[in-house]
Amino acid sequence: MYRPGANNTRVVVIDDHPLVSSGVCAAIAEIGLCAFTFDPQPQLEIDERDWATLDVPAAEVAVVDVTMGSDRDAGVRFVRWLTKAGIDCVVYTGSDDSMHWDACIASGASTVISKGRPIKDLVRAVEATVRGEVLTAVTHRAQAQTNYRQVEDHRRQQVSKFSTLTEREQVVLRLLCDGHNVRSIAEQGFVAESTVRTQVKSVLRKLDVSSQLEAVAMANGMERIGVFGAAQSTGRL
Repeated sequence: MYRPGANNTRVVVIDDHPLVSSGVCAAIAEIGLCAFTFDPQPQLEIDERDWATLDVPAAEVAVVDVTMGSDRDAGVRFVRWLTKAGIDCVVYTGSDDSMHWDACIASGASTVISKGRPIKDLVRAVEATVRGEVLTAVTHRAQAQTNYRQVEDHRRQQVSKFSTLTEREQVVLRLLCDGHNVRSIAEQGFVAESTVRTQVKSVLRKLDVSSQLEAVAMANGMERIGVFGAAQSTGRL
């Protein structure tokens, strides 16, 4: 819904909470800018590689949330998509995760504003972005890019390790994540405990960890970014 202002600059607000996005639009409209909301959900349901075929919002500036639903990195993908189209992005987030902030800055965001701050701080950041002001120091942006590259390198290494797990090993790991022990897993799969122990040892070796707790922690981390979790706990061992 468009909220016309006196200035021709258009600001799109991308947030999965309608009340939040409407409130932000109203605050931005008060300073004379044209603000409108954009529903991110349909776009999040398709692969990011296909976003290049989509029309970008007709705006010069975007206000983007980071976490949308259970997708903790949705905003980062939107920032990449929008900045490639020449739209300046101001990130407005409830996340206090420094990795999220670094990812947004490294992906091209002008700045990141915490939702814990007054909305007037967000509006000021939007105003400054419209004026073309540099809101993130060059040194800060460079450090964010370095941090983000390191995190991405680590993530790729983790993903590579998980890709070596067989389907059966993924099922065993999923069951460990669900709180099952070796005996319970063996009973569910109608196999010997020794078979499950062998599979667990293989999982630990491939993930390069020394305990089931470490494997479960790694799996939970991968699940949060959508890498692990598809294997069904009812799968055949």
